[in-house]
Amino acid sequence: MVHSHASRREDILAAYSVDGPGLNEAIPDYCIDRVHKLIPEASVIGLLLEPESSYQVVQSDSFGFNQHDPHSWATRGHEFVLATSTTSLSKYTQASITRWLESIDDATRGEFLNSIFDLFEATDDDRLSELAKNWPVNFRIMMKAISDSNPETRQRWKDVTDKLFGAMTDEAKLRVTSRWQQSIASMPKLNVPQPSKLLIEKLKQTENKKSQKYF
Repeated sequence: MVHSHASRREDILAAYSVDGPGLNEAIPDYCIDRVHKLIPEASVIGLLLEPESSYQVVQSDSFGFNQHDPHSWATRGHEFVLATSTTSLSKYTQASITRWLESIDDATRGEFLNSIFDLFEATDDDRLSELAKNWPVNFRIMMKAISDSNPETRQRWKDVTDKLFGAMTDEAKLRVTSRWQQSIASMPKLNVPQPSKLLIEKLKQTENKKSQKYF
């Protein structure tokens, strides 16, 4: 709808994104009311390149990447059962990947993402749930595909993944610091009574007597 020809836009009643990645740009006002996005609680893919926050979060009875499968989403009657927000892990992953994608240029980003899809194809699994289910075997297949690639490709993989881990580390530090500051700010202030003027005067007199004793 966003990139459709102007003469056909009014023919489109609605467009739905089911945990799909974003467009890396804001949705224009002329169609924002007709674009609907649904993501699961632990969404990762659906939050990639997603500058918008106008999506609905659906409860799922699966975990991790398996939530990408809409068949795991909870329903009640003819409607999805909505959650209040995504999980903290999903938010952390989204922020980390966003930070990472911003650290590499478009050409490197495209090449790396294409390489990931090539690795997925090497496993012969068409769905993320199948990929996760056979992860030990698929991981070895993917590692072999990387090791069999030419030195330049392996170096690019290393450079990009180093930046990814760096982004995840930076985001983790940021979140830990933020939570620590929030915890400190939320701590109740101790109501320590102030010493009276009479007590202060007596303490001064005591200190003066001690000083005179030594001189």
